[in-house]
Amino acid sequence: MAEEKLRVIIDDARPPDMNMAIDEVLTRSMQIRGGSPFVRFYRWNPPSMSFGYFQPVERLIDRAAAAVAGIGVVRRQSGGKMVFHADEITFSIGMPMSLLRDRAAGTVYFLGCFQSLMQPLIEALVAAGVPARFSGESEIETGRSDRVHCYAAAAGHSIYAGERKLVGAAGIIRGDILTVHGSLPVNRTAFPSSLLSNPARGVNGNDRLPEISVLSDFLSLQSVVALPEGIATCIASKFGLEMVHAGLCEVECREIDILSREKYSRLDWKTLDPASWEGKMDKGKSEE
Repeated sequence: MAEEKLRVIIDDARPPDMNMAIDEVLTRSMQIRGGSPFVRFYRWNPPSMSFGYFQPVERLIDRAAAAVAGIGVVRRQSGGKMVFHADEITFSIGMPMSLLRDRAAGTVYFLGCFQSLMQPLIEALVAAGVPARFSGESEIETGRSDRVHCYAAAAGHSIYAGERKLVGAAGIIRGDILTVHGSLPVNRTAFPSSLLSNPARGVNGNDRLPEISVLSDFLSLQSVVALPEGIATCIASKFGLEMVHAGLCEVECREIDILSREKYSRLDWKTLDPASWEGKMDKGKSEE
């Protein structure tokens, strides 16, 4: 695996199914093509709700109402809770566990690896002027599984700015690669709770969404625009990698098209046979 480089992609705003397909294909490139670790920064068009892999999405969202409101809906491959992506910078990072294990020694394995990957974000945020830190023990809530929104609770890898949560993130380990999705809200945006189904609204009402931190609390617009490059630089430095700005190749674009249509356009994709889309990607490879 080409671990000596960090692939950096600062992307445009894309539909939710395509955003998730791109992130999976970047991880796939690491797994089957020996591709480099990556960090990708992107936005959403339209504003969208992304739900965690284990959430019962069909019972939580009124998808018809979301469509009328022009709000996208997608299920992520990563875990965690729902995030409303509006005025924010979203990031995804793919890193081999071999680069994370030593730094996670002496901690809970998954949490330690996750925190090792998130530490460069804290350093980049602090360097930019944001008082970023990991959540403290008193801020971490355990024993609750009914939270709908990611920002309604904190985990050990959550990042706070001051007394409020700033970064919500969720990850997944596939093979020897940890892929993380994370949200960096730029400005506060009203959460469209009316789009949640009645049972979900009941849950959300019982765990009122707290006030969150946003980048504009601390940074100018110019500093916000420069933040992705600063984060990428910190990640590269932390893991001894050389930054390389690289777009998507032709093979990746074909796979993204297949995954966005066959998988991420559906909320029930985790119940489908993966062969339905993997076979089409393999067929394209055999025809090259």
